[in-house]
Amino acid sequence: MCMGRVISMLILLVLAGCGSTFDLEEPERVEIRGFDGFGTAGGEVLGTLSGTDAEEAADILDGANEQSGAVDMAEGDLHLVVGEEPERHFHLWLPEEGGGSVMEARDTHTLYSLSSGSTEDLRELLREADIAMEVRGE
Repeated sequence: MCMGRVISMLILLVLAGCGSTFDLEEPERVEIRGFDGFGTAGGEVLGTLSGTDAEEAADILDGANEQSGAVDMAEGDLHLVVGEEPERHFHLWLPEEGGGSVMEARDTHTLYSLSSGSTEDLRELLREADIAMEVRGE
């Protein structure tokens, strides 16, 4: 694991201790699906993150910041299913450059932003897990 990734994980752990956006509790798995429309359970399963990778993905989502104003977004890049019983569903935008966005599928009127670093960390998790990403720029 590279030093930058270790530092990112430590920062995420510190931020998680300061409160979290979605209150995701160390999930055992995060299922990655294609985007299949707003408010849906997602499309085809592209892969699954488990163990510490699932926890890191949840920490990244929990570090997102709520954005004010009206939400008018293009279709998402991916759909994430976090945890089990109950599952939490998220729409995800991961641009090639800059910060991404996340939206809980059950609340399509609220958008949350991800920092550029968090977006790249999430993209790296997907690459390392060999999950075929159907996102812009890949």
